[in-house]
Amino acid sequence: MKRFIGSSILVVSLLGTALAGVLKFTFTISNPDGSSTTVRASSRTNRQGNVTVCDYYSESGSYLGQIQGTTSGTEESVEAFCRTGAPSR
Repeated sequence: MKRFIGSSILVVSLLGTALAGVLKFTFTISNPDGSSTTVRASSRTNRQGNVTVCDYYSESGSYLGQIQGTTSGTEESVEAFCRTGAPSR
């Protein structure tokens, strides 16, 4: 019985850790040349700290690149980070 309870607590705590601190969203940046860039942003908090990844795609869906950093927090702060690293067009 103790083994079952201990295992259950471990599974619940690991699941909570895996789900907590993850933020994923997509937004669009308008470029000076009239085109747009789609950004897929994700931010996660883990034991080592915060990890933010921004992937950039053209209007046709071509992959343009990626930046990574340690920004975390709100969707607005992650979006601001991704906008500063957007590939110039």
